[in-house]
Amino acid sequence: MNPTFQRLQSQYAAYRFNQLDVDRYPIRTPGGEIATTQVVLGARDLDVNGIPQKSWEGQHLAYTHGYGVALAPANATTTQGRPDFLIRNVPVVEDRARIDVSIDTPQTYFGENVGGYAVTNATREEVDYVEIDGSTKFTQYSGAGGVNIGSFARKAAYALRFSDWNLLVSNFINSDSRIIYQRDVRNRIEQVAPFMQFDADPYPVVSGGRIVYIFDGYTTTDRYPNAQRADSSGLPAASGLSGARFNYVRNSVKAVVDAYDGSVKLYVVDPSDPIVRAWEKAFPALFAGVDEMPAGLKAHWRYPEDLFRVQTNMYGRYHISDPRAFYEKTSSWSVAQDPGATAATTTAIVTNSGLLTAGTPVRAREVRIDPAYMLVRLPGQDSESFVMLRPFVPYSEDDSKKTLTSFMVANSDPAQYGKLTVFEMPSGFNIDGPSIVNANILADQAVSARLTLLNQQGSKAQLGDLVLVPVGNSIVYVRPLYVSSDNTTAVPELKEVIAVFGGEVVMRPTLKEAIRVLFPGASPETFESVTADQPDAGGGNGSGSTTTSTTIPGLSTTTTTTVPSTGNATKDQLIDQAARALVDADAALRNGDLAGYQAKVREAQALLSRVQASA
Repeated sequence: MNPTFQRLQSQYAAYRFNQLDVDRYPIRTPGGEIATTQVVLGARDLDVNGIPQKSWEGQHLAYTHGYGVALAPANATTTQGRPDFLIRNVPVVEDRARIDVSIDTPQTYFGENVGGYAVTNATREEVDYVEIDGSTKFTQYSGAGGVNIGSFARKAAYALRFSDWNLLVSNFINSDSRIIYQRDVRNRIEQVAPFMQFDADPYPVVSGGRIVYIFDGYTTTDRYPNAQRADSSGLPAASGLSGARFNYVRNSVKAVVDAYDGSVKLYVVDPSDPIVRAWEKAFPALFAGVDEMPAGLKAHWRYPEDLFRVQTNMYGRYHISDPRAFYEKTSSWSVAQDPGATAATTTAIVTNSGLLTAGTPVRAREVRIDPAYMLVRLPGQDSESFVMLRPFVPYSEDDSKKTLTSFMVANSDPAQYGKLTVFEMPSGFNIDGPSIVNANILADQAVSARLTLLNQQGSKAQLGDLVLVPVGNSIVYVRPLYVSSDNTTAVPELKEVIAVFGGEVVMRPTLKEAIRVLFPGASPETFESVTADQPDAGGGNGSGSTTTSTTIPGLSTTTTTTVPSTGNATKDQLIDQAARALVDADAALRNGDLAGYQAKVREAQALLSRVQASA
């Protein structure tokens, strides 16, 4: 997906998309209704190395900023299989008939991986963009970012700071000129709050006509009493939690960096955290209450990815309530193995002796699947939720077990923000995990033939991320297939969507077509929230999140029970499950657990209804 954005929307050599992010925005449907829709977006950052004019003037005075964002729905493409951009191009073009978002200040002087410095308000005009007729559009900076360098002393000081005497002798610099540096948003936020750790994945948000970056900030310690050290394996190198020793972590702060003026604001979103309260007392002017955050930014909160990684790493063992089972690890889970991202790949595995390839006869631990953001209607819910999901498989020393045991979701909706829910698979069933599903996909005759056909004569096929999607009361795996030319100007295009349910593999040009084949006669509305396209957490007692557990069947939290289809349950198995549910209901009643009794009775009733329907 990133190469597609880069080739179609970078526009000029001086711009690049460092990273794409998943979020949700209100988008108008063809029927005229406004619906919250999952989108992929990226900020068009300044690429310092791509500036066409290599002189000092060009690199520091003329090309000073990036420009706007590109945004496309994650569940739709054009007829060519390319992203259907609703915000695109330089200058910015907004499809106002479909998305009510405007960017009044598209210039981004601060972004991701932007180094060096820029001088604004000089006598040399700043290049904004090139008009259709080939003329250059210029702009002048009007923000408060940077430092005034109008005096000789300041010019001399910054000439020493950057070892660049052009700042001292240039005739372009006048009394109004400002120097902007520390332009990388991560570097900027870490300089402001070096005592905090920040998530590896900041994301841009369009709000109030401006582009801002949201960071998730963590407070940690390794001195929380009676808590085990957190498992932070698999965290990106850019994560502030990567390599850190801690047994307590809270996402206590949401930090915001304005891409135009570089201003930094830290909002305390967890005032119950004693560590952030101590920092507030030390630096009262640095923090603001969560009530001061604009509503437009609150609507784009995402549950932090690094925190969720740590939580899922730890939960695989700490979900066990029986002390003996906990000690023996008989019921432990591991995060599911990553099936890889290409049609023919060997998943890397990490061992104590280094990085090897799959198949090496040593005890190994395969790379784990990444969490995925998605907008989906979860089992038992009437509406869609923006969640992050990560699946589990049984724990094994040699990673030989790859059947699905459960999956955890973290809710990012304002009303349910921070709620963690675990959906467990039924005992006695072998439901395929991501690695098994991937093997089935590659072994399918139609898929393998299509891959062979596409991987020749100058074209290249590549599989996107494999995503587990709860659909109604079922589990469907979805994987997009991209095709591009085999050269340096390749533009990957979505050509096929592969969907898997109950061992059946279906490949069709669109997801809706694939779903209709898997579920013949089902209402199309059932699958409106399914998205095929994905761009490519706390330890100890301090996560600050609530967790409920759900079992399939029936996906039962403490308040609701539903019975999903697993695609392979026989009539006798359903009867056995119903009998077990009634036994559990009787035990709950004897213990005075009326809520548990009612949930188990409803579960048994639903199972028997399925038996009757299949008769």
